[in-house]
This record gives sequence, C-alpha cells and structure tokens, in this order.
Amino acid sequence: IWYAEGVELTAVDRAPGVPFALQGYIGSYTKEAVFPSNREVRYHVFSEFGVRLESFDDWPRDGDLAIADAERVGLIGDLLAGVSFLHARGLPHLCLNEKTVRLGREVEGADADGGAAGGPLRLRILGVGAGPSLNAANNTFQVPRSWAYTCPEVLSGLIVQSNLPALFAMDAWSVGTVTAMIIAGASESPQAARPEWYRLQFNERAAVLQRIADRAERMNDFLFDLDQASGGFLFRNGWLVELVINLLKTDPQERIPVRAAYAKLRENAPAYDAGARAA
Repeated sequence: IWYAEGVELTAVDRAPGVPFALQGYIGSYTKEAVFPSNREVRYHVFSEFGVRLESFDDWPRDGDLAIADAERVGLIGDLLAGVSFLHARGLPHLCLNEKTVRLGREVEGADADGGAAGGPLRLRILGVGAGPSLNAANNTFQVPRSWAYTCPEVLSGLIVQSNLPALFAMDAWSVGTVTAMIIAGASESPQAARPEWYRLQFNERAAVLQRIADRAERMNDFLFDLDQASGGFLFRNGWLVELVINLLKTDPQERIPVRAAYAKLRENAPAYDAGARAA
C-alpha cells in the first residue's frame, strides 16, 4: 500500500495544473528496522505548512476583526479545488479530517504558521487519493475511524466495494463537514458527539450517527447556528447555503459531487485563484 500511495502522490504532484491545496509533497522514504520492533518504517514527507485544522487557533473571537469574506471563500475554494482535482483523476481521498487538512499563510513564497501575519489564509490537504486511507483486501475498502467526518452510509454499517461514485460521495460528505467548519470558524466537526448511555449510545460511532439524524430534522436551526457563528458570512453568500445543504445530504445519491460544487464556487466567486502550478 505504501508503494501505491507513493506512486499516486508523485503522479499528482507532477501533474500540470495541480492546485495549491495539493502541492507540498516532497517524497516517500523508508527507515531501517531498529530494535525492539525490528520493523521497517515507511512514510511520506510533505513540506511544512500551517497547522492542522484541529489545532488552528486564529479564528476571530468576540471583539476581533472578522475574516474577510473573500478569504473564507478562498479556504473553501482551496478545499474544493484540491478534492475536485483528485476526482477528475479518478482518485477518492477518503481521509479528509481535522488532521489531514491544514491552514496557514503563504508569505513571499515561504510557508508560515497559521497565526503569522502576511498573506491570506490558505488550505492544504495532506495525502492524495485512496491509498493513504484504505486497507485493501478482496476489493473491500476500510475507512479510518474519524467518525465525525464519516458519512452516514458508512456509519450505519454499509460495506463499500470498488465503486468510485460511492467513494466520491463519501468524500463529498467530508468536504461538506470541513466547509461547515470553515464557515463557522470552528476547529471541531459539527458532527462530533460523545456517547450518551441513556440514549443507548455505546460508542462514538452511534453518537455521531444520531447527531446527524437529529440535524437532518432541524437543518434550518443548523444553518442559523452556522450563520451566527460566521458573523453573517453564510447568509451574505446565499449560494453557500445551497452548497452546504447539498454536500451534507444524508442520501449519497442526492449529495452533490465535489466537482459540481467546485464549479458552483467558480461561478459565484470568479476572483478565486486556485494557485495552480504552471504546466
């Protein structure tokens, strides 16, 4: 699997027009086995950029100046551009979460930490394609347990075979989750939930699934909460309301594809620049 991951990462990194969100891959390496594990360590290296989404602490607080609408749209654009680029190449990511999405500022060609002054906030995605998040066995894919970013069809126990549309729909849910976090200026998934024993929830997976079901019945409340947290950003950009709703459809067949979502953003935010590397 590590070798296949490296092939995917290299191919995407060298592809013409790769967007900013997917740039930064350096190489794949192995480290000799050492005592006591006596196991060879294999890993992928990316250039340092910003901080993980779960650790980002530069969202405005009460009394702070709000992040400019264009800057927040730019973060969503980076996310959609990166995943759309993968899907156009037939590669699902399937590991979009608070650890693989990073936020930071690019200052005069050098990457800066998330809180540094300088250029606008940008978003970068670590890992490329199915490899970094899949264990293949008899063509059955196993998704890592980042439940708060996992789509309801997987949470409910569905086993997904080698079906690209289904895998792309799983990515769309994760993209919708991260998009909602960017809108709200939050570092925690809106689906995050802890088990409540009195509701017969015995693990995080069951708690998250119930949170999703509850929200589906009160989507308007969810959108109002998002808008309030964003300081009015969501309702000022009405096209984003439709985007969030359609990315977070519980029925995967009704969920908007990421490439269509990206086209929607380009239509409504023509000034967005994906930072694509020249061919």
